[in-house]
Amino acid sequence: MKNHSFQHHNDGKKVYLDKVSLYDYNYVHSYIDTKLQIQVTKKQGGMVMATKNIYVAEADLHLFDDAAKYAGSVSAAVIQALQDFLSIQRNKSEGYDKIELNLYEKGVRRKVMFYGMKITRVERPADGGIRIDTIYKTAKGQFAVATKVRKELPNWAQGNPHVWENPQSWSYDFWNLGDRVLNVYPDIESLKEKDAYLAECCESSLSEKPYEFLDI
Repeated sequence: MKNHSFQHHNDGKKVYLDKVSLYDYNYVHSYIDTKLQIQVTKKQGGMVMATKNIYVAEADLHLFDDAAKYAGSVSAAVIQALQDFLSIQRNKSEGYDKIELNLYEKGVRRKVMFYGMKITRVERPADGGIRIDTIYKTAKGQFAVATKVRKELPNWAQGNPHVWENPQSWSYDFWNLGDRVLNVYPDIESLKEKDAYLAECCESSLSEKPYEFLDI
């Protein structure tokens, strides 16, 4: 990218101007003292449609260079950032938050993340403990079920506020039986085929109002 320098007419300070074309956008940024002005001009059929200016503090200039290395250009990075921002805000406006889960499968730990809302938590007796299913509705309308079995603790650990002082309690196997897994179902009918009781609990929770307004 070629730099062009010229004198600012008002105060004689130097301005460095870069221009690059990306897709149907012309991207211009000029460095003036300690601020960066980004000018994005939308072109359609050779006609200028709109211009946007963004001012950035000098301390944040490196963000544009770093982003351009990954995205290929600053323009591409800005567009991607706006798309990601809008996606997050739309999800939040519809009640979906970022869900992070720690899974444990076949001795391997891994972390997953998705946007969704917690629907319900179901506890049922299982061999040697309590099975816990937490159901989430995802931003794409699917149903994600996180399942684990909480182990029945030995007598000395039950209700013991100092249980963590015993090294035995520091392992995953002390608290849980088997794996902690996540299964995703495209719709409630698919969940019903797998586990009718879970589907019933899910439908019951979905039919309830998220909150009750109290006129107090």
